[in-house]
Amino acid sequence: METFNNIGAIEKGVAGKSFRIAGINSKNGYRLIKILPQKKSMPDWVQTQFPEATVASNIEDLISDASIDLVMVSANDENHKDIVANFLQTGKHVRVV
Repeated sequence: METFNNIGAIEKGVAGKSFRIAGINSKNGYRLIKILPQKKSMPDWVQTQFPEATVASNIEDLISDASIDLVMVSANDENHKDIVANFLQTGKHVRVV
């Protein structure tokens, strides 16, 4: 079984600020290193909840980061398939949550 240590995330947020990625932290062996929040009001909250992570400004920030092993996608919009395809084409592992 392959281990993914460095994780990037595209997060839609539920009820404004409830993240599906909340269980990802160094205590369980993962490092959430970059998050792309889909709501413009969320970057400050992301930095408070995940101080070790960088807030990405666009998808390309995640695609171009060679240190990211796995991208978790919870953005449930009409571009969902395109987002996943972009990451897979660059060789990154993807998990849709």
